[in-house]
Amino acid sequence: MSPLVRAVARASRGTAACALALLAALGGCGDDQPAAPPDTLPGIAPGQRDWSWRDVLASSLPGESAADGEALALPQPRDRLDAIDALASARDPRTVATAMAALRDDTIGVAAAAADTLGRLGAQAAIPRLLNGIGPYPVDYDVPIAVRVAEAVALAQLHNPAGMPLLLAVLAEGTTLQLDNTALPWVRTEQNAFMQELAVPGLRALAGTDFGFHPMASVPQREESVRQATAWWNAKKLELWAAAPVDDPGLAARARMLVAHLGAYQLRQIDAARFVLANLGPGAIAFLQEGLASTDDYLRVHSLEVLERVVDSCDSKQRARIATLATAPLLDDPVAAVAGQAARTIGATGTADALIVGLARRREPEVVVAILDALGRSKRPEGVAAINDFAAALAAQPPPGGVPGDVTVAIEAALLALDCQRPPDTFLSYLSSDDSELAFAALERLITLSGSNCGVDPSAPPAQRTAALATARDALLARCNQ
Repeated sequence: MSPLVRAVARASRGTAACALALLAALGGCGDDQPAAPPDTLPGIAPGQRDWSWRDVLASSLPGESAADGEALALPQPRDRLDAIDALASARDPRTVATAMAALRDDTIGVAAAAADTLGRLGAQAAIPRLLNGIGPYPVDYDVPIAVRVAEAVALAQLHNPAGMPLLLAVLAEGTTLQLDNTALPWVRTEQNAFMQELAVPGLRALAGTDFGFHPMASVPQREESVRQATAWWNAKKLELWAAAPVDDPGLAARARMLVAHLGAYQLRQIDAARFVLANLGPGAIAFLQEGLASTDDYLRVHSLEVLERVVDSCDSKQRARIATLATAPLLDDPVAAVAGQAARTIGATGTADALIVGLARRREPEVVVAILDALGRSKRPEGVAAINDFAAALAAQPPPGGVPGDVTVAIEAALLALDCQRPPDTFLSYLSSDDSELAFAALERLITLSGSNCGVDPSAPPAQRTAALATARDALLARCNQ
């Protein structure tokens, strides 16, 4: 525990008992059923337009104890810290709601100590709120990095590994392993020891060791510790995600609330909801099934988007489950946007059977393009024959008005994705075309195939694209060597 957290969030000997008492107060014990999502968002006045999921997720749901408003309103930070600590020591059921509200305290020390309190007490109902605090950057750009680190540590203490990439990035600062400035989700500083001291308990909570990391150690020693920690994370993250909790009643109620409102508000709120749900891990699949059953088109699309993101935290069995869930909307949903997103979700799982069936069944150009792109992403070799058969049928009986340019490009790009030895000449002819529809569609897929735009600018005159096209050719050919 860091000096800051040690000073401001003093642990009592009754921590474990306190945790049990608080969970019981939230309905976490016995035969109590999970609370249903409220009809209106808690913590938000009817008709209020300027709101944040941080306020909603920190607010008490029906059956939960409300925050101690007097403790939160105390004028001095030290007094607010003492009040939260006193609530925890007294096993007061208001502790969790009070600590969640205090995550937005203007004083960094108070907010960080509140996160530590939630982690120490095992308050799984707070996991959605803590997730919303660590991201998605920059939606909640005003959260200080020290608070985000404290929230990531609390998540680790609650057995949710979503904050581990942030913690590893913090520990890598000041070494050759640190993130590039363009990828760093906070303003770089030379004063890293404080943040690293905050981060270490999170690593220890999940890994059972800190791999010998110490902020004052030499650069080589810190680098070696970070390498070991990163190797552990890469080896164990699917196992950790599989164990991430989702069955706490307060957590489940908040997850269902997020799903129920996925399609209801502005992009800022949708982004935040997608981030939180995706970072619940594979356990979120059950909640997202409810979204897929909705009559709201947007809610079905966004639920599928979250499922696509969840794939990265899933093992092969869980990926197959996601592919199965997305198959029905791919094949049968009358809304093209829903079917297209279902295709992308299936492609992310690395399966192809449903996509091959969909390619034979769907006719909407935007859905066909999504299926072709997904087949390329799936990396399944059986997709090659299906795409060739589709292209042959299309050539024999083209649709009225001809084959759309993006379909033409998607066919060739998918074949390139599935066969790195396929000559790139046809694709490059689209990339260099004077037809902007072809050129921009090809550029989008060049980025997917090679990870770079290779300097290609379809709006530039053809004579000015020669060098960039040569770079693109080299990048496409080099894929076989990767």
